[in-house]
Amino acid sequence: MSHAAPPRRKEGCNPLKSLGSWLAGVLLSPRGALAAIALAAVQTGCLAVQDIEEYQEPAMVNLPPMLNLSDVEPKGVRVCVDRRGDLLVPTEFKLSNIRDPNGPDGQTLAVRWFFDYSLASGSVNAQLKQDALKPLGKGTDVYEPTTMDTQTVLSLLTDSEPHALEAVVSDGFDKSDKEPRNRATLAGSFSVSYKWIVGRAVKECSQE
Repeated sequence: MSHAAPPRRKEGCNPLKSLGSWLAGVLLSPRGALAAIALAAVQTGCLAVQDIEEYQEPAMVNLPPMLNLSDVEPKGVRVCVDRRGDLLVPTEFKLSNIRDPNGPDGQTLAVRWFFDYSLASGSVNAQLKQDALKPLGKGTDVYEPTTMDTQTVLSLLTDSEPHALEAVVSDGFDKSDKEPRNRATLAGSFSVSYKWIVGRAVKECSQE
């Protein structure tokens, strides 16, 4: 009487057996080591170990500065500069509450003031002055104000014609002779500006 052979026990994933197969492959044929690893993984059903990429901080995105028109002084675009006794009206030209989303990262802004800036190619366009602005405090995006004294503006108003006084705020001026001269920005940087039309004769610059 014949007896049926007992069923063979199915073996599970045995990492030691896989390691033994790999070592045998290396000893017999160094060139076949990679094939032995792949074969052992397929036969035993073990998953191969995969490299984990190292985490990297995302690059900082630079955003443009911003002006709040309600914080511009004097208000309006057209301004009459006048002397009333010992008092100059307006007393100064001012931009305040300047904001930059990159302020909490400690970024410094620069402000250049221009009188009758010309876009004609080759124009010198020297700024009246430049201010370096820092955030008002750690972790804030609000910057120090910038001002231009009225006496300087008045000294430039040598006729009754209207003239342009402009403040340009940038997070990265280009220091080369790149056009537009003295207000071009570096790649990836930005600028914003505000312009007043100023004059001495009331008929030429009525308040708005």
